[in-house]
Amino acid sequence: MKDMEIRKILGDRLAFFRKQKGFTQESLATKIEKSVDTISNIERAKNAVSFEIVVMIASVLEISLNDLMSFPNTGGKKSNDYKYVKRVIKALDGKSEKVKSVAVKVLEEVCGVE
Repeated sequence: MKDMEIRKILGDRLAFFRKQKGFTQESLATKIEKSVDTISNIERAKNAVSFEIVVMIASVLEISLNDLMSFPNTGGKKSNDYKYVKRVIKALDGKSEKVKSVAVKVLEEVCGVE
């Protein structure tokens, strides 16, 4: 996986978890004592990010590093699954917890996941 792909996935995952936990870019930046531009640049894959910042973000968001940094195992091939996950995340962005819960149940049923 190329550096830019990793940064893009990390940025998308950060934005997803940040929104899920109810943080704005500004409020997260304040919590980790960094600038809003730092968060924005990570989410837009503009800059590489230090491990120290990733650890601080995961801590504030109360998620594991694994959650934040889980990259699809493509076995050397590009995975199309990620683009679908991104579409689901975008579709659920800003929706109520009830709507998100129903969507997860539907996906679990359709995919046979418990």
